[in-house]
Amino acid sequence: MDQRAYLFTRIAEESLKQTEDQTEARDLLNEISGAVSKAPKTIVSARALLALAFLYAKLDVNRGIEELGNAVKTINTLEAPDFSQSYVMMKIEGKNFGSFASFSTPGFNPENTFREVGKLDFDGSLAQATTFTDKSLRALTTLAVIEPCFSHKKAQKSQMNN
Repeated sequence: MDQRAYLFTRIAEESLKQTEDQTEARDLLNEISGAVSKAPKTIVSARALLALAFLYAKLDVNRGIEELGNAVKTINTLEAPDFSQSYVMMKIEGKNFGSFASFSTPGFNPENTFREVGKLDFDGSLAQATTFTDKSLRALTTLAVIEPCFSHKKAQKSQMNN
């Protein structure tokens, strides 16, 4: 189920690039939201929620922040979440067999998502970043939200010097 939700987010991402119809995009994002809510809480479903937050933020910032909160809640339930890997290993078992498989989950991680959504809603993103229970994730996402402020300040200083 979590792989399905992840696949939906990839489809929605491409769909938003190609369509101007926000109704179709919202329907697809709502379908993804339903799939993610039924999925087990794994690193893959957390990535799907982060992607969903980013995609919703492009259409409706408030809904994007809401989904960002859902992603944080999911991440907080995971034991030692590791977003540094761009693939996930899974054990597939049957009655008379067992196997391991891996699949790629590139793209969305907390830092990137918080940085991009923070550009649209600084206060909402910062508020969500402070709700991480993992101190390192809290620090990384807080820094990601405020990072564009530093680059903006640097650009202003260089313009003033010219």
